[in-house]
Amino acid sequence: KGKVLTKQVVDFDATAAVTGDGTYNFALVSSSTDWVTYLTRESTTGKPQLVLTLTQNTAPVVNIAAPAPNATVNIGAPVTFTGRATDAESGDLSGQIQWTSNLDGTLGTGASITVAHLQPGTHTITAAVTDVNGNVGQAQAIVRMRGPNVAPALAITAPQDNSSAPADTDVILTATANDDFDGDISSQVQWTSSRQGALFVGASKAVRLREGQHTITASVTDSDGATSTAQITVIITPTPPALTITSPAGGGTVTQDASTSFTATALDATDGDLSSTIRWTSDRDGVLAGGASFATNMLSEGTHHITVTATDSGGLVGSAGITLNVIRVPAVAILLPQANDGYLAGNTVTFYATATDRIDGDVAASLVWTSDRDGQIGTGTTFTTSSLSVGTHTITAKATNGAHNDGSAQVSMTVGVASFTFEPIADTYGDEFFPTTKFGASTELDVGSTSPTRKQSFLRFVVTGIGNFPVIDTQLQTTVTASSTASGGAGGQVNSLSSNAWSEGLTTWNTRPVIDGPVLASNLLPVVQGQHVTFDLGARAVTADGTYNFALTSASADAAKYESRESLTVANRPHLVVILGQPATRRLPQVTITAPAAGASFFDDQPVTFTATARDDRDGDLSGAIAWRSSIDGALGTGGSVTAATLHRGTHTITATVRNATGLTGVATVQLTVTDRPPAVTITAPQDGRLFPVHFAATFTATATDNVDGDLGSSLVWTSDRDGQLGTGRSITTSSLSVGDHRITASVTNSLGTAGSAAITVTV
Repeated sequence: KGKVLTKQVVDFDATAAVTGDGTYNFALVSSSTDWVTYLTRESTTGKPQLVLTLTQNTAPVVNIAAPAPNATVNIGAPVTFTGRATDAESGDLSGQIQWTSNLDGTLGTGASITVAHLQPGTHTITAAVTDVNGNVGQAQAIVRMRGPNVAPALAITAPQDNSSAPADTDVILTATANDDFDGDISSQVQWTSSRQGALFVGASKAVRLREGQHTITASVTDSDGATSTAQITVIITPTPPALTITSPAGGGTVTQDASTSFTATALDATDGDLSSTIRWTSDRDGVLAGGASFATNMLSEGTHHITVTATDSGGLVGSAGITLNVIRVPAVAILLPQANDGYLAGNTVTFYATATDRIDGDVAASLVWTSDRDGQIGTGTTFTTSSLSVGTHTITAKATNGAHNDGSAQVSMTVGVASFTFEPIADTYGDEFFPTTKFGASTELDVGSTSPTRKQSFLRFVVTGIGNFPVIDTQLQTTVTASSTASGGAGGQVNSLSSNAWSEGLTTWNTRPVIDGPVLASNLLPVVQGQHVTFDLGARAVTADGTYNFALTSASADAAKYESRESLTVANRPHLVVILGQPATRRLPQVTITAPAAGASFFDDQPVTFTATARDDRDGDLSGAIAWRSSIDGALGTGGSVTAATLHRGTHTITATVRNATGLTGVATVQLTVTDRPPAVTITAPQDGRLFPVHFAATFTATATDNVDGDLGSSLVWTSDRDGQLGTGRSITTSSLSVGDHRITASVTNSLGTAGSAAITVTV
């Protein structure tokens, strides 16, 4: 710029600097030795301004009219391309359209061109034009050049032809399909089975096929309708049912007398759910049960391998197994104390329990008693103690059997204090002379009957901790204030109140509660300053935990004043003392088993009669209610005498139990043994005491019968105490007996291992 003048408007051409939206910074400098001052943007007039002059400049719009989108043209046929291009500034530019192919490159220029030959394949045709400002517009179209249609190339790559797979397993089917025109069309392959029909559409998938021989067909069709197929044979071989034991967990331990639940599933690829046909066995106990689930408490002691099996319609057998450890633990029952019994501190508590073991019988002598509060408190079947701490105790009685396994039982009981003392949670009084005055914050409670200065006091207590204990007495303890006007009147009387709505802070003479309860206690004697006055309210004033309201009034003309709960001397505040009693001590019914004797033995084919007596202090003779139970055979019957036709072999703990009307249970036990009856052996010849000459052919004959195995005569073994074994069978003949007296024995053993024998004496 040349020389500028004052107030002159100076323009600088910055067209080259601004190209679009954005932030631009400029520096204004001069090479002149004279300085120039321009107005700034803070000036009210003549501010610097950046003035932009805009012109329209849009790209051309191109449209392809021919060929149609996605057109298909046979190889060798000419292709005509037609388009139109218009520009907002330059007008019609159709004649400048440049046509190109992504496969064949430049095709020509113009609004319409014809190309004699395009190579096979899919062409992306671009029509582009550039306006005078250099803006390019374009459009594209797809043209597919193809020769005579050829069916797709289809191949099944997995599995191999004539392959096999077990039932209920995945078979992965895979194929490839390529078309000369469509390219990779593997995703369009359709799969079918000769046994199952349509399977899926796609290149690959894992499928489950039924048992048997399948012809697997894969087919695919290209866009021109040509179809290819491929086939393979797949053989699905039968599989046994799959079994799973869901409970109990393998490797676990269960107790012998407790019921253990067993559950399993059996699923077969062909037959489906076979759980109902499951067969359960133990390597120790043999067959246990059938079906999907069962429960038992009869497993023998030891380690069991539990096996489940199921057979499908094709005869295939599936199985599963677990190992289970079965231990025997003593059965412990606490009979005293009973659940939630209560005892006052210092009173004697009797503890009584039974403990029986399937093998060891009565193991009550091993009982150890503990309290979760006091630790060990005793041992054995029964004991007493009076030293339990105050509070709720969980009592555990634990017994140990010969296998060093423990059984236990628990009961909860409470030891309470003999009395509770409570301060009021609210107390106040009303004064007739001041009918609207609130005395809830006063340190005294006034009573009196002289009108118009009658006074009545009210107290509220919350009682807790009584629980199941009986209340034998309740006392309201008060203290006369030290005021000179506090004494002279009678002590007053205490009534119960039904209202629990009165408020310590809001009660006045006008709003005092109605005294609607009975008189609980009274003191008609005059009281003096500082005197402790006790009102004996009796056992009916408080009966259980809860909230209790009382009114303290007086019929005396002279007033009496007692200290309130706001008193600064804690000992002089009102107190409610609740005195508890000990609940009646409960005793168990006494059961005595009179037969059979302890340790008696019986055979497994003979009846056994059980007799006992039962007597209760309250209910009298309970013998008819005795319930009998065997540790092996379960329930045997009810009554003073029951007979079991037979008992299973083993050592039985017989329990006689009776319950009285209050639920207390008396128990007695006896142990007996049941064994297999030996085979009956009879020597029929010769007679006992027979004399034979030396080398005489002596014939010995016997019979042997067993209640399990029947005739065992052929298994008899003949022996001499002088010569050893002589022979076997029902009858033997020997001439080789040595000279002397012989004790001849015929013996036999049945299938249970029980031996029977008979003997005679002969002399040679």
